[in-house]
Amino acid sequence: MEEALARDTDGNAFFSRRLHTDVLGLQKLMIVTSDFHMNRTIVIFNHVFSLRPLSSGEYSLSFTRTANAGVDKEALEARIEKEDNTTVFYQENVQQMKTISEYHQFLYKEHLAYASERLIQKPDKHLDKDVGKTYVEEQEDAPFDGEVFYKPKDPESDADNLQHTVLKDTD
Repeated sequence: MEEALARDTDGNAFFSRRLHTDVLGLQKLMIVTSDFHMNRTIVIFNHVFSLRPLSSGEYSLSFTRTANAGVDKEALEARIEKEDNTTVFYQENVQQMKTISEYHQFLYKEHLAYASERLIQKPDKHLDKDVGKTYVEEQEDAPFDGEVFYKPKDPESDADNLQHTVLKDTD
């Protein structure tokens, strides 16, 4: 099952849970994503799928990596650094949330990929051009073009990324 509404990993985990797993009562899931994106994916999905209330008991998540095919060395190195930095940001600023309601508030009030503030404010920080090479091509009407999605609490903090992740029910 593919989650196709999200603009980044935070939304991907949230929408996967709220639109698919909670609705269908799925508990055993396999998440598939790029090797360079896996550590961040594990942190975010494990967190989002632990938020209370749980609709149908505990979730059992497994993760499968795909190759970093088609990404040149410089772009991959830049992307890995960005993934590491944004994982730290997530752990320091988001991972303390305990409920799905708190996470919803974070997405729609603070996260500029989803908060309505994005419609009137342009983020002031852009992705490194090498990092940008690692993203899936965006649609022409997409509201962001490699821009920061979080309202940075720290001017040096980087933002989240656009990443395509697929869920598979393993039952």
